[in-house]
Amino acid sequence: MAAANKKRPRKRRLPPKEKNGVLLAVKGALLAGAATIFAMLFLAVLMKFGILGEEAIPTVNQVLKVAGILFAAWLALKHPAERPWFRGLLAGGFYMALSLVVSMIVTKTLGLALTMLFDLLMGCAIGALCGLIFGKKALPAKEGSPGKTPRAA
Repeated sequence: MAAANKKRPRKRRLPPKEKNGVLLAVKGALLAGAATIFAMLFLAVLMKFGILGEEAIPTVNQVLKVAGILFAAWLALKHPAERPWFRGLLAGGFYMALSLVVSMIVTKTLGLALTMLFDLLMGCAIGALCGLIFGKKALPAKEGSPGKTPRAA
């Protein structure tokens, strides 16, 4: 009975390690790609019932791409990062690369058009901007790093 009342020694918590940015960017891109596919299916249902016309496809497609990039960057930056803009760039780039591969599979075409390269650049640029916006949770400064020194009185 006395042994059951003894307190266990507390385990020391180690400081959190930075997560692998590339894997988080890939995970964000894959999840955002799945969300985009569901949004496209919802768009198809809206078109089938006549709520949206065919003229809305290019506009909604661009909105879904940008929303997917935002979602991928947000997922990639859920954990603090030293260079959030770079992780956002990776997430946006991976998302657009995934989008291009899926579109090539669906249309059964191989090859890169200039618009595809512009889409990839758009994904990287928007992802980097999102990284700057969502990356407010920066890692704490390392000891001895310049820029975070206390001011002398």
